[in-house]
Amino acid sequence: MKANSWSFKVFFASQNWTALAILLVLVVAVSAPIYYRRILVPPADTDYGAHIEFTMQLLHRGAVPPHILSHPFLQLCVGFVYWISRNRIGLWESMIIVLVAAQAAVALIFYFWLGKLSGRLGELWRVFWSITLTLVAPVMILAPLDGAFYYGYIGLASYHNPTVHLSRPLALLSFILVLRAFEEQKSAWGWVSLCALAIIVSALAKQNYVMSILPALACLAALRKLWKISVNWRMLLGGAIIPGVIVLALQALVMYSVPEVDSSGIAFAPFKVESAFSDLLLWKFLLSALFPLTLLVVDFRRVIQSPVLQLAWIAFLGGAAQTYLLAESGAREMHANFRWSAQITLFLLFAASIRHFAHALPADWKARAGVWAAYLAHLAGGIVYYVVCFTQAGYG
Repeated sequence: MKANSWSFKVFFASQNWTALAILLVLVVAVSAPIYYRRILVPPADTDYGAHIEFTMQLLHRGAVPPHILSHPFLQLCVGFVYWISRNRIGLWESMIIVLVAAQAAVALIFYFWLGKLSGRLGELWRVFWSITLTLVAPVMILAPLDGAFYYGYIGLASYHNPTVHLSRPLALLSFILVLRAFEEQKSAWGWVSLCALAIIVSALAKQNYVMSILPALACLAALRKLWKISVNWRMLLGGAIIPGVIVLALQALVMYSVPEVDSSGIAFAPFKVESAFSDLLLWKFLLSALFPLTLLVVDFRRVIQSPVLQLAWIAFLGGAAQTYLLAESGAREMHANFRWSAQITLFLLFAASIRHFAHALPADWKARAGVWAAYLAHLAGGIVYYVVCFTQAGYG
C-alpha cells in the first residue's frame, strides 16, 4: 500500500486474529524453553553472563566497556523489564523475556510483510513460514566430519548470543521500510522518520546490520541510476543513509577514540578469523545459504528483477565480505564480531527469499521441489541445532 492510503483501522480489521494468536503461542512455546535452558540452566557456554554483568553496571552507573556502551540497547531492554517489574523479575529472567519477545516480533513482522497467501490453506502457510523463519539454521550435513554445528557456518540460530537475536526484528523492520526507496516515488515524512528510528535502534542493538545495509543501499541506488530507474531519495537519504552514518560515526567514536581503554581497531585480514574455526569454509558457506541459492538458480530471471531480492543479495554479499575479510585487531580479534554481518544479512535474505517463493512459485514442479527440499533441509538443521543447544553446554 502507498503511505497516503494506509490506515490502521483497515489494517486491524483485515487481520485473522486466530492465526495471529496461534502464531504467538507457537513462537513462545518454541523459543522460551531454549532461552530458559541456555540462560538459567548451567552449564552453558554463552554470552549472557557478560551482558547481565554489563546491565548491572549500567543500573548502578558503573564503568561499562566502550564496545558495550556503543550499543547498549540490550542492556536497556533487560534493565527496563527488571525496573518495570519493581525488581520482582530478576535480570536473568528479564533476559529470557526480552529474547522471547524478539523472536515473537520477528514472526509478527514477517507475518504482516508476507501478507495474505492464496489458496484454502493460505493462512496456515503464512503461519508456517513466519514460525520457521525464527528456527532455520544452516544445513549441517558436515557435522559428522568435524563435529561442528556452528563454527564455519553462517549461523542463523545463534542461541548463545543475545544481541544478534535482538537485532533481527529491528533489522527486518528497517529493511522493509527502506525498500520504499525503490518501490515508490516519494514517502511521507512519517515513514521516513520511522525508518530512521529503526536504523538507529538496530545499530544500538548491534552495528552489523547498518554496516551492511548502507553500502548495499548505495550500490543498488547507483545501479538504478545506471538503469535509469527512479529512486526515492527522501527515504534513502533521510530514512537510512544519513541517520545510519551518524549513528555509526558516534559508535566508532565511543569504541575507538580512547585507546588507553580499548586498543582494538579494524584490520583487513582475509579469512584469518573464520579459518581459525573451520577448514571447510566454502562448503559451509554454500550450506548456510542453500535455500536462497537454490531459489536464485531455479528462478533466476524473476529473482534478479525483484528490488527486494536485489537489495537482500547485495547486503548479504557485503555482509559476508565483512565476515571473511575483516577482523578486529588487538584482544578482540578472535571474538569474530564481523561474523554477525553475514548472519544478520543472511537472515534478511532468507526472509526476502521466503516471501518471493511463497507468492511466486516456479512453474516447473522440479524447480519447486528443489527449493522446498533446500528449505526443509535448513529447517531440519534448525531442529538439530535446537536439540544440540538444548542438550549440550557448548554451541559450536
